[in-house]
Amino acid sequence: MNEKYKSLVIIALLFIIACFGPTISGYNNILNQNKITNIVNNTISNSYVNAYWKFDECSGNITVDSSGHNFNGSIFGASWINGQSGCALNYNGYNNYVLLDSYSEYLGFNKTDDLIFSLWFNSTDDGLIYSSTASWGYNPELRIELLTDGRLLFKIFTLVCGISLYSINTYNDGQWHYAEFYFNGITANPTISLYVDNVFDSSISDWLCEISNDDFAKTKIGKHAYNSSNCFNGFIDEFKIVKYPMGNLQEPPSIYGPIKGQPTKQYNYSFITYDPESDDIWLFIDWNDSEVEDWIGPYKSGEEVVVGHIWKEENNYKVTARSKDIWHQSQKSQPYEVMIIDEPPNPPIITGPKIGVPGKIYNYTLVTTDPEGDNIFYEIKWGDNITDFIGPYKSGISAIAGHNWTNKGTYVMKTRARDSFGANSTWSKYNIKIPRNYIKSLNLFDYFIKNIQNLFKIFLLR
Repeated sequence: MNEKYKSLVIIALLFIIACFGPTISGYNNILNQNKITNIVNNTISNSYVNAYWKFDECSGNITVDSSGHNFNGSIFGASWINGQSGCALNYNGYNNYVLLDSYSEYLGFNKTDDLIFSLWFNSTDDGLIYSSTASWGYNPELRIELLTDGRLLFKIFTLVCGISLYSINTYNDGQWHYAEFYFNGITANPTISLYVDNVFDSSISDWLCEISNDDFAKTKIGKHAYNSSNCFNGFIDEFKIVKYPMGNLQEPPSIYGPIKGQPTKQYNYSFITYDPESDDIWLFIDWNDSEVEDWIGPYKSGEEVVVGHIWKEENNYKVTARSKDIWHQSQKSQPYEVMIIDEPPNPPIITGPKIGVPGKIYNYTLVTTDPEGDNIFYEIKWGDNITDFIGPYKSGISAIAGHNWTNKGTYVMKTRARDSFGANSTWSKYNIKIPRNYIKSLNLFDYFIKNIQNLFKIFLLR
């Protein structure tokens, strides 16, 4: 390819990027609506600290990487001052920087990684805080920058894609500020979130093309890694990079609790999530009845979280839950099926007299059990257009009801049990005979037998 043709291709590419880049790359700053607005008790495992320059040497031209990876930086021009913690480096805006080129591949990242960039800074001016590029200066390039208007910028981009996050607030006020940039790249549309002084500032989610850590070849703190421009004017302290290779995949919660219950009654369920990095987690619970628990927390990894719920109607419900940490949320858990139904009591067992006389009160024993152990009421139809209601009684405890029939006949006594939620059993039946003269006939027979015996005694005496 001749040089003239090369130049034409490059010009054409640059024109396309200039015209269409913002639309393709997603530079437009759309806030993520599912953000966590505060970080609480978050603990980062030391095994994921990729680099950590504390700047506590306080003298010399080397700053030591405290992560154990020995990504030690060479200091050019920047001077030592008292920092936010121990010492810090003062950059005067004129070619002061820390050189980290030799470690660029290791400090770089893949699109699917999750990262945290955190640092203390203090400035009344502007400039590049951190810059990492390819050997030719872009494709890809990462920059953390304090802009002239005081906003912070986190930008990762290539020739064909990129994401830019601008802070909402301004921070070039001459005060120390603690900035944390979270890059969650495990999804097709990575999310970048910014917290300043432990308070949420802004967030963006958008598409990003593939980026590989071995594409990075130049890295500097304090100015542009390739062209030595945009030198920072201010102080930098405690710069840390945390990296989770291939992303911090979040696990869905496990659910434990009753699988059967009744309407209007509260049941407690346990939710347990083990976060891969022991981060604090939040829970989203869908009870499958149009009610949800909307990101409650935070909770410790592995902590049993007990949440109660009341279903108002009978149905089969499928409870699901998600967990999320400061990075992103898990998939839905497997549905946990709960049957909400009010099972009626068993039909009552009736015992008592099956024959009697009009006008005399006879007692009958009723007993049954309720599957859920609810209290029981009895509805009794005596067969003579009289109905009684008695109760409540505990499940399995006998009840006694008395009744008298005024007329002769055969009566069908019917009774059913009703639990405290209104569920009725089927009817139980018990036949009772009330003859008119049964008892009187019995008395005459006794009288006859008694008198025959007396007559027989008289006959013998004769």
